[in-house]
Amino acid sequence: MAMMRQRASPQQHQRLAICAAEVQPVNTAVPTECSMRFTTSTDKTTRRNSINVASLQLALSRLQDAEQLTSTAAAVAPLVLGSNDSKSLSLKIIPPATSPPKLASSSPKASSRLPSPTSLMSKAKAIAHRSASPVMPPAPPSPTAIKVVNPPSPVKKGPAPAASVPVITDIRVVQAVSIAESYSGGYMLRQYEPLKVIGRGGFGHVMVARHLPSGSLVAIKTLSKRSIATQNQIQHSRAEKTVLTRCRDHPFIVKIHACFQTIDHLHIVLDYCPGGELFFHLSQRGHFTEPVAAFYLAEVLLALEHLHQHDIIYRDLKPENILLDQQGHVRLADFGLSKPGIDDWTLALTFCGSKDYIAPEVISLCERSSTASSPSRGYGKAVDFWALGCMLYEMLTGQPPFYNAASRTQLYSMIMDGVVYFPPTISDEARDLMQCLLRTDPRERLGARRTSGGGATAVKQHPFFAKHHIDWAKLLNRSLRTPPLRPRSGQFANFDSEFTSMALRGIESMVKFPEKIPMDYQLFDNYNWEPPKSTK
Repeated sequence: MAMMRQRASPQQHQRLAICAAEVQPVNTAVPTECSMRFTTSTDKTTRRNSINVASLQLALSRLQDAEQLTSTAAAVAPLVLGSNDSKSLSLKIIPPATSPPKLASSSPKASSRLPSPTSLMSKAKAIAHRSASPVMPPAPPSPTAIKVVNPPSPVKKGPAPAASVPVITDIRVVQAVSIAESYSGGYMLRQYEPLKVIGRGGFGHVMVARHLPSGSLVAIKTLSKRSIATQNQIQHSRAEKTVLTRCRDHPFIVKIHACFQTIDHLHIVLDYCPGGELFFHLSQRGHFTEPVAAFYLAEVLLALEHLHQHDIIYRDLKPENILLDQQGHVRLADFGLSKPGIDDWTLALTFCGSKDYIAPEVISLCERSSTASSPSRGYGKAVDFWALGCMLYEMLTGQPPFYNAASRTQLYSMIMDGVVYFPPTISDEARDLMQCLLRTDPRERLGARRTSGGGATAVKQHPFFAKHHIDWAKLLNRSLRTPPLRPRSGQFANFDSEFTSMALRGIESMVKFPEKIPMDYQLFDNYNWEPPKSTK
């Protein structure tokens, strides 16, 4: 009678047991975890660890299926999840518990078709060996056929030159982030009701709006993304956000409440200063008396000192950028040209500023850059002290120091010469302070960091402020005395009608959500910001 089963000899049982022990703990190096189960058969006439040939064949087939699925997952994961996400992929495969398949026939031909234990062991060892080695995914057929999302950053070998057009690996990622921020920004913008335009600049406008949840008035500065990107001012817009968020708690710097973006615009929510610009009041009066000029110059100096302590240079000091709050105190505003990261050893290299207030070292920087034999040296915090001297001169006379220049070229030549005419009505203390601040050599300028007593401390110690009884501690606490200029009580009465008569753009026209975003807008991602609730 033909045998129903083919049993292995005791020596074969021993070798199969050793093989099963080697194969069972399959620990692949690819990010896939396989859990395998082996089925053993027992017999009263054999030892306890005897392995049925059919059971081992089933385990082998499952092991081959797991190996194939492991290879497929390792090849597909980097293409679906990205090269960074594939490392965290964990795929657990547990085959269903099924009984060993029964033989279809009991004939000798059927039993002879079963593989021998020797061949099963060799196949199992081969699979275990391949599983112990990392499985590498196949390379894509061509660079254009499959685009890898979020490729790993290359090793930096040195500072790379600044590119005029940013390199974007996958615009889908940019769109996802930008659209998400735009939806969030649109929601935030709908919380405000626009009331009046109070200012306009090269990149946008400033409007007064009512915060609907609280009913308070705020100023919203709206900037065009396209104008900023076209004129290569993206870094300046980011620097403004950095400065405002870093210095938001100083009493003489305008306070930021939030900043966010919509598809086409950047929006900065600031304190509303109903007193308007200092330039507005200066133009209304013609000039200030020395006590008035000393009061406001001292508050501006404290704001500059705070910026310099945070290694920030302002670079755009002028009466148009100084606002008056409801009590008449100054608030430094418009930090679009500010430069963070400027300490006593780091210099700025950008030619920028208002032409009437620009310092000689900035002009000479531009001249050196055009001459290969004369390398540029840069400039530091002393440019703000030069502008402080120019502002004092304009407050006392109604004109900037070099107002009689016929052209820009002549203006820059006069600034480089440093020859300033002082009217006889100016006191000796005021004249001396301006002469010390308007020295063409920044190393000799009052406030230069030559000694430990340099900086704003040296300027505060000048006799001009002592003459007008400036107590710096009380001034910082806003308790020195009542500000000399009180804003007019009429709504928007302290703003130029040139701005307040402008048509107001509706909020809904700025809140739109297209499906695609221009590629260069990726540089505005992560612009949205709100302070912690406890500090609002």
